[in-house]
Amino acid sequence: MGSAENTMTEKRELSAFEAKNEAQKLAFAPVVFQVVVAMQRLGILPLICKNRKGITVKEISEKTNVSIYGVKVLLEMAANADIVKYLDDSTVTVTMLGYFLNSDEMTRVNINFTQDVCYDGFKFLTESIQNGKPEGLKTLGNWPTIYPALSSLPEHIKKSWFEFDHFYSDEAFRDALNIVFKENPSTIFDIGGNTGKWAFASCEFNPDVHVKILDLPQQIAVAKANAEKKKSNRAHFIF
Repeated sequence: MGSAENTMTEKRELSAFEAKNEAQKLAFAPVVFQVVVAMQRLGILPLICKNRKGITVKEISEKTNVSIYGVKVLLEMAANADIVKYLDDSTVTVTMLGYFLNSDEMTRVNINFTQDVCYDGFKFLTESIQNGKPEGLKTLGNWPTIYPALSSLPEHIKKSWFEFDHFYSDEAFRDALNIVFKENPSTIFDIGGNTGKWAFASCEFNPDVHVKILDLPQQIAVAKANAEKKKSNRAHFIF
């Protein structure tokens, strides 16, 4: 029985035809990704999602101020990637994939992070592996690592970085706070305190605790600014 169950749970290997088809998807994946980014930032994908019964190419062009040719180029590629589908020669609607690409918060955060923070730098992945250092970081500026740069990055890149960072860390805060404060600590050392979100969450969770944030000077500057906004006097800074 055990061996039968193991056989049933083994992942089926792709046929040669399926594997070749998946390889083509991978070959064009960066193009499709940029199509999604363009459709989001030009307002095309949100507009189609609002008109799920169908919207014409002409209406999309008029409402987004993108040329009909530009709209058609993006829609053709999006249709091939199953992001939208044509109802007739000039009317489109969104697919389930397109809906989640536009509306799912985790997907939005991941797309913006990949596009704004990572995409240009990934061109240097081969050199990074060969040389053992982040060669792609030069696309953002002249730093040894990303962390000293965070406070001085352009606003849209900084926003994408912190939204990505906080999306995944914030979900864990409630459980983590309950665990940490079981022992009722009076002082917490927050090593790698970043923007201070954990420190401020700790101070809100427990009215008596003091938190000492340890980080790089550039990150401490951000955390200090956030502490001033929150009027927090129980967060302390070490760098």
